[in-house]
Amino acid sequence: MKKSIVALLALGAMSVGSSQAALVAHYTFDGTFDDASGFGNNGSPVNGASLSADAAPGFAGGQSLFLTDGQQHVLVPHNDSLNMTETLTVTAWVKTQGNAWEGLLAKNPSDGSLLNHAGNYEVRIENVSNQLNFLYQRGGDNDTATPISNTPLAVVGANEWIHVAVSVEQIGDTPGEVKYYTNGVLADTKPIEVGFGATNTNPLYIGSRADLFTQFNGNIDDLRIYNTVLSQGEIAATMAVPEPSTGVLALLGTLLVGFRRKR
Repeated sequence: MKKSIVALLALGAMSVGSSQAALVAHYTFDGTFDDASGFGNNGSPVNGASLSADAAPGFAGGQSLFLTDGQQHVLVPHNDSLNMTETLTVTAWVKTQGNAWEGLLAKNPSDGSLLNHAGNYEVRIENVSNQLNFLYQRGGDNDTATPISNTPLAVVGANEWIHVAVSVEQIGDTPGEVKYYTNGVLADTKPIEVGFGATNTNPLYIGSRADLFTQFNGNIDDLRIYNTVLSQGEIAATMAVPEPSTGVLALLGTLLVGFRRKR
């Protein structure tokens, strides 16, 4: 599968360049629910979550995560690499089926809060308006903040593949911002309050959140989580199957030669 090759190249790139270390989870959903980042944040399908041959544009021959009804989701056990403080970027291809709360992912809750609170971070598509929303807890019980995007460009359409991205930066005692992108274009920027980064030891939910209310209905493909802020150009680059660098090709060639010799 094409995306499986990309995942292998990504693992090689981690050895070649330290910049790849910012990618802490990468779900290609190409025949597996495993993490291709090298951090081992593998997921497990719950309540009938499945894989579909309907892959995102540019990923011919691959698959995507398909969720519909029955509180289906993918569950990823807690790992410290999934806890975010100060910076975060989430990118994914999505194809929704209706006007509902479409939960893309959530690591929640935090601080003993109820299961419907955002926790460390939550990304979803809003009911009816279909606008992207990043939610987070500020370090206290049941204190979720929701700096929702409100510009027309941030509206996510139904029954079509759209690339979405959310980048967050809030460092120290300085108020930060969240940026929303659709199809590689900056759609909106919203301020966020001091306090982003209420970490926890709960699992990561893909396609829902801990109370299983924000059920995603449709397809999710090439979901990536970074522990840093990506630029607009870097976000646009995640929309397509990346071309391997010369260094990665050389490393891959070395690995293949070694494999043949062992045989």
